[in-house]
Amino acid sequence: MHTYVRIIGFALLVMATVETTYAAEDLRVYQHGVDIVEKPNGDLLLVWSSAGNPPVDDWIHDIYTSPIDRANPVIRPTKLLGNDEAQEPASAAVNSAGHLMVTMEDGWNAQNEVAQRYGVYSASNLAPIRPYPQLILDGGHSGHVVAVGSRCVVFYSEGWVDGGGVDDLGSGDDVYAAILDSNGAIQSTTNVAVGDATRDWWPLVAGSPTHAAFVWQRFVDGALAANLMFALLDPVSGRLTSAPHILASGIKYYTYDVEYVSGLDRFLVLASYEGGGGVAYLLDESGAVAAKNTNIPSIVREGQPALRNDDSGATAVYPQSGGGVAILGLTRDSITLTGKQSDPYAWQYMGTAGVFLNDTTAYFASLSTKGVVQRTFTIDRPKAVTLPTSVTPAASKDQKQTVQLPLTPPTIAERIRLAATTSENAVVPSSAVERVCQSVLPPGRMPYTYYFVMPYRTLTPTAHLILASYCAHIEK
Repeated sequence: MHTYVRIIGFALLVMATVETTYAAEDLRVYQHGVDIVEKPNGDLLLVWSSAGNPPVDDWIHDIYTSPIDRANPVIRPTKLLGNDEAQEPASAAVNSAGHLMVTMEDGWNAQNEVAQRYGVYSASNLAPIRPYPQLILDGGHSGHVVAVGSRCVVFYSEGWVDGGGVDDLGSGDDVYAAILDSNGAIQSTTNVAVGDATRDWWPLVAGSPTHAAFVWQRFVDGALAANLMFALLDPVSGRLTSAPHILASGIKYYTYDVEYVSGLDRFLVLASYEGGGGVAYLLDESGAVAAKNTNIPSIVREGQPALRNDDSGATAVYPQSGGGVAILGLTRDSITLTGKQSDPYAWQYMGTAGVFLNDTTAYFASLSTKGVVQRTFTIDRPKAVTLPTSVTPAASKDQKQTVQLPLTPPTIAERIRLAATTSENAVVPSSAVERVCQSVLPPGRMPYTYYFVMPYRTLTPTAHLILASYCAHIEK
């Protein structure tokens, strides 16, 4: 019996003339790659790759779209493009000109096993502008696209190195960025991480109004986990404004994401550790880390959060490994785990994308062996807290202003806030704070006396707000 091996979607597929078997079960054979994009008029469009609807276990993916009605989301697949062999994983973005760009790794008619291809369409009616099959690179793979103003940036990998990685299938070799104009014409290509010294692949990208943020995994020889890499690109100059560097180590393969949080002007990076648990970063447009939290639930493989801008920050809701979602409260310089919600559905790993349908409904479209699965979660907005601002003991109790902070603290923090508001002179003796908060400060944490306003040995209401937030974080 003659048998040969071919890489399709970089999942090992062993084919024989009599029967077809798989070296390892890979559910991406059904569906792989999903995005939810917002049109200029605010409407939502789902874009994904699937081997039919419902899907079958064969690498014959085409790319489908469906409008997402914010009031009543129902998946109605319409084929956007397709060809022999697989077009996956789908990645989509809408630029400021109102053009939808879709890119994918394409197994059709490629000289080097696969090719990174794309098409450009009107976001309003999907009329072709520069339709598939447009070519980024023959031999390119695993690409993802983002809009930066009127431009689009495709971040993609090239080459393959056998051995290591997931199931010892190997890794990609180099990562590049292609910069395209508003109509999809390629303007330039930037080497992001290229050379024989490293093995880099699974490149993801997020876009602000001026920059593209790149994250990808770098193979570590002899290790079962990857280094998570980060870099920034200015699409106007085509130059990297933050050179490639390691953001985190010990990251589980393929379990990370990057998004732009518009209300904070920050890039949010989420990742899972190989040993369990997760980490989140906020980075500014210089590439500097503004905040970090290393004690959050792990994100599901190929998961994307739903983001919401709040009055004094932002909320990120992401699909956590196993099922349900984790909820993060974000400011420009802080990341706080504010809650989790369970759900009976266990996310699969072929792609999950989230978006807020309205102020309180986080919606997720998740790929599965049965088709696109929809899940929704109610996420209340943070409650505004109105407290007096800081005054000295000698000041009049009528000299009050209000501050609005999105706190939803637990019991101990609530008691601290209550103590602040019931004090006759808008200050609370240190003994009161000690009784309600000292017990939740474990050894090695900053002592509560840090927040005393000297020399009065008392806490102003503003200091109480800081302490309440701190205690809320400790209690998590």
